[in-house]
Amino acid sequence: MQQSANGTSGWSTIGTAPAGYPNTFGIQFDVTNPHGYWRIYSPAVGAFQAGYSNVVHYFRFNTRITGGRPNTTSVHQNQWVTVSGNVWQQGFGPWSPLSGGTVVLIFRSSKGTGGIMAHTTTDAHGHFTVS
Repeated sequence: MQQSANGTSGWSTIGTAPAGYPNTFGIQFDVTNPHGYWRIYSPAVGAFQAGYSNVVHYFRFNTRITGGRPNTTSVHQNQWVTVSGNVWQQGFGPWSPLSGGTVVLIFRSSKGTGGIMAHTTTDAHGHFTVS
């Protein structure tokens, strides 16, 4: 796996994967630029020429939640829990509030059962409250 900042030059290898059987492989690597360009490269071996996949561009926003603390950590049946906080995003610039983002409250009991309890949308300042 190779990565480039602009998709045309400066390609660097960030991970390798041995071919498996039948025709499968897995790649694990550390991405240094989440907004970069990637391609798969197979070096020349014997009579085989080097091969390159199409270039893929992926733009990823980093996100983080601040606050996000529930009003209680011990929940009983039919009890309301409220969680509030702020969601932040970082694209190419500094961290900024995520406006219009979806926040989902998922409950999982100590027995491992549960599911989605509620969802809401962040306001213009990235703030949310969900119960």
